Amino acid sequence: MRTPENKLARQAVIKKIIESNQIKSQSELLAELAKMKLKITQATLSRDLDELGIVKSSQAAGASYVLSDSAADPELKAIASSLIVGIDHSGNIVVVRTPPGGAQFFASSVDRATDKEIIGTIAGDDTVLLVTRNPKGSQQVADKLWELARNNR
Repeated sequence: MRTPENKLARQAVIKKIIESNQIKSQSELLAELAKMKLKITQATLSRDLDELGIVKSSQAAGASYVLSDSAADPELKAIASSLIVGIDHSGNIVVVRTPPGGAQFFASSVDRATDKEIIGTIAGDDTVLLVTRNPKGSQQVADKLWELARNNR
């Protein structure tokens, strides 16, 4: 697989490696990245792990890296800050307004994010409909998305 050498693409590859392999050290992760023709420094990898919310977790087979459930996806952070222009909610529905043409791009990033509170999205041209797992969970999701949009501007 060819991957563009930018931060979001690199972090997506790191996330995929962590999700599909039991990686026990940063050097092991660097070796996996090198196999994919991505060469980065240990310092950059360490920052990426921190930004992705990847932590070391002890399991029966030993400590390995896992994606923290509380971590906000870095791609979603970046996209939320540039595309969210308004949010409203009711029950288990969140409606996100974007500039014209931005809805599908935003919905796609939500679908790829690790947030298990959102079960799906539907996108038009400038509006995204998000459905939450909890029947009354829209307030929490709307607040979280709004914070991502505000804090990264």
